[in-house]
Amino acid sequence: EEYYLHILEEERHKYDMIFTLDIPWGANDLRLQNAEIIDALNFRSLKRTFEVLERNPELRDKLFYVYHFKTEKQYRIWQKHYQEMDIGSRITHRAVGGLVGLKGNAMWVRFTPFTIMLYKCLYDYLDAGFEVPELKIHVLGVYIPRERFVIALVEKIFNQFLKAEGIGTKVAFTYDSINYAKEAIDL
Repeated sequence: EEYYLHILEEERHKYDMIFTLDIPWGANDLRLQNAEIIDALNFRSLKRTFEVLERNPELRDKLFYVYHFKTEKQYRIWQKHYQEMDIGSRITHRAVGGLVGLKGNAMWVRFTPFTIMLYKCLYDYLDAGFEVPELKIHVLGVYIPRERFVIALVEKIFNQFLKAEGIGTKVAFTYDSINYAKEAIDL
């Protein structure tokens, strides 16, 4: 956490985007399988992140709040923090995380059910009550070509919806994937 906060604040001129630090469930550490510990660590991480943002308001356009949904417990923790800390009014951009871990824990999953979280990102943005020219949504850990197709389709739907509603925000999706590197290594 200390390294993250140092980079967030002291190295802020060296990056274009940064994600909130999340402490996930840990398969190799029993302490990180306890919901109360995960809750407390993530609350502290977010609290300290927003303290940095208060001192450096220009970071708001670089920070992406990561939504998690891999398990119901995890989702409830992130939702609780989102509501209690009024995160919607403190951020602009959003990201959907937990996809890599989901696939690692459930190899039988041939798709990733992240679409509903994209809608949650848009809903929360609209619910926050302010408008920006561009809302960026990043999807962490995209793996299969179908996911990239879904992202492109949802981006188009969101932009058509916002235009039809008279909202001047354009949604821009981005994603990352380690799959290309893995495929190159396997060649």
